[in-house]
Amino acid sequence: MKYEPIIRNGVMIFNLRKAIYGSFYGVWDKWLKIATKRGLKLVVHTNEGTATFENAKEYLRGAKRLERYYKNPNEPMVFWGRCFLKDIKLRDKRKKLEEKVRNTDGEILTSILTKMKETKPELYAKLRNSFI
Repeated sequence: MKYEPIIRNGVMIFNLRKAIYGSFYGVWDKWLKIATKRGLKLVVHTNEGTATFENAKEYLRGAKRLERYYKNPNEPMVFWGRCFLKDIKLRDKRKKLEEKVRNTDGEILTSILTKMKETKPELYAKLRNSFI
């Protein structure tokens, strides 16, 4: 399996499947430098869920530097690892709140249209015909 993120619409998407331990995953320093240079947001999909970061600096704020020696024993590969469980829970909480606000806005719009139908039927008919 090739480990490369997807870069699309100002977002860098990582699909991390193998944790270092628990919910602690690492991202290669090379990709974080690219994200910083291009000003990309980060979305990290893990087995536990999805975490989002506004930029690479936000990701690095809670990350730990790791060095791994693979091909060249004199030159380590640098990773930045962090535990994503807290970030996943924060994102889930934010998404639930956004959904609640979205539903509330829809209910308000429905109540406004219902009142308009009763009080100003000609305006309601014009509005309905313009959307159909």
